[in-house]
Amino acid sequence: IIPITIIFILLINHTESKAMQKIKGYIVNNSNALKDNIIFGMNQNQMLTLLFINILLIFLTIIRYIYIKNKSELGIAENVAKNTNDAVIITDRYNNITYVNESYEKITGYSKEEVMGHTPGNFKSGKHKKEFYKDMWKSINKKGYFRSELWDKRKDGVLYPKDLSIYKINNKLDKKDFKYIGIFTDLTDIKRDQEFIDKLKDYNIDTDLPNENLLFKLINNSISKKQEKFFVVYLSIENYNTIVLNSNENLEYNLKIFIRRINTILDDKNFIAHISKSKFVIGLSSFDSKDKVENFMKKLIDVSKLSYFIRDNELYFDIKAGVCNYPDDGKYVNELLVNSNIALDKAIGTKGKYYLYFDESFKEDIQKEQEIKMMLNKAIIYDEFSINYQPQIDSRNNQIVGAEALLRWNTKKYGFISPAIFIPIAEKTGQIVEIGYWVIDRVFNEYMIFKENINENFRICINISPMQFNDENFIKRIKESIIKNNIDTNYFELEITENLLLDDLTKVNKKLKELKDLGFTIAIDDFGTGYSSLSYIKQLHIDKLKIDRAFIKDYPEKDNGEIADIITIMSRTLRLEVIAEGVETKEQVDYLRSKGCHLIQGYFYSKPIPPSDFVKYLKG
Repeated sequence: IIPITIIFILLINHTESKAMQKIKGYIVNNSNALKDNIIFGMNQNQMLTLLFINILLIFLTIIRYIYIKNKSELGIAENVAKNTNDAVIITDRYNNITYVNESYEKITGYSKEEVMGHTPGNFKSGKHKKEFYKDMWKSINKKGYFRSELWDKRKDGVLYPKDLSIYKINNKLDKKDFKYIGIFTDLTDIKRDQEFIDKLKDYNIDTDLPNENLLFKLINNSISKKQEKFFVVYLSIENYNTIVLNSNENLEYNLKIFIRRINTILDDKNFIAHISKSKFVIGLSSFDSKDKVENFMKKLIDVSKLSYFIRDNELYFDIKAGVCNYPDDGKYVNELLVNSNIALDKAIGTKGKYYLYFDESFKEDIQKEQEIKMMLNKAIIYDEFSINYQPQIDSRNNQIVGAEALLRWNTKKYGFISPAIFIPIAEKTGQIVEIGYWVIDRVFNEYMIFKENINENFRICINISPMQFNDENFIKRIKESIIKNNIDTNYFELEITENLLLDDLTKVNKKLKELKDLGFTIAIDDFGTGYSSLSYIKQLHIDKLKIDRAFIKDYPEKDNGEIADIITIMSRTLRLEVIAEGVETKEQVDYLRSKGCHLIQGYFYSKPIPPSDFVKYLKG
């Protein structure tokens, strides 16, 4: 504007130079009269003309600025719209579509050519009522924007959820001219993920069964109907680790087999929930008496034990269960679940029982168990533990070939507590690890008083719990005890339980070899009660199999001894020693000897006895 004004002044000065000279003379002569009408050599009309030109130029400059600014903003908006994953749609004041981006085309399935000139209303889902759209336009016109989740329809007819925002954009130069910009996000994947998350709150991801959260609601719903009886069955797959070991990546398939079998004996009034990897809860609404539940439990055990094959491995489900009922054993969900779980724990610790009904006395047992846990912590400090030795005899010549070291506990409060009671508790709490090291150290120490009365083939057997065997310091601690007591390991045998073989076989075998390299012989205790197969036994660094007393104690009245015979034959085939424990009668000794099992341990020869008595036994 300033340069144009200067040029205008110069132009006037040039074209009117003569006139201006006369005017200047006139001004000189009449300065007082004309001084207010002449400025910079221009009269009043010229000044007004100049002012009009300047105003016009300013106005044109403003218009040009707004135009460029709007064009720049529109270019930025279009560039953003092209590069966003959100769909962008622009309509004119009549709601006719004037622009859509590529994301809009991808989400809706409509091309730009198919929607241009149409209104967005042509693509509504039909799921929303007129009131919804009335409220939408009311918000847009009053507030200038609207946002909500709603449903729309793709080109293929599929409905989808979206998060939509609509903005009213006014033209700064023309208030009657405006546009609508719609921006929306496809919520299909988000909703699907949210549904999955919501489902996780109530369902087990592996089996698609109700989890513990939903279980509470299901039981509460059942008992709130004020029915006379409702039974809760809390069950555990006891050989879960075996199934895992043999299933590799097919664990989910195995669990579905288990669930499918249970569903064959459930009706619509009952349900099953999966609350942890090996624990399930069954709710029974259709039974009104224990007799009917008894029949159900028998069917449950029968269908569970049906064998099936995974990669040539024959498997079955070994279950234990606890049962309680509403309202006798509890009137609230927590009570019913706690009491059925107590019954389950009792069943797990009771040999020969697949399930037990809850009894109030079980709670007393739990309290006593808690007390025993506390007492076990101080048993070593108070020197309450001791070792008894049960002789092992070669029945061919009645020579003593070894002894099993057996832990005993004489408490100040309760006197002697059976190993059948405290050892399972110690294993459950992990206390068995330190107790096990105490046993090793004590047996190594007491070996010195037997040393003069044993021959070179004699072995003292020490039981090793799976938890102790898997302790990362196991080999180190044994080496320390060997050095400390200065013993010859050739006189010792370590007994591991068959269930230990359910762990990583390569890792187990490596540790067994380390023990054999130290000089120990290795035996598998309670053989035949676990889940071993010949393929495992052949690979292991072991020397002896021990036949569990369960396979001989009822011979000959209720057992023909066939399993003991099979184990003896297998041991001979694998070139392993075999010994039978729990032998109590001469008939049993004679039978085992006739089958080739010559090593005997049991009350027929001797009960477990203290070290001093064992020395006398050795001498006698």
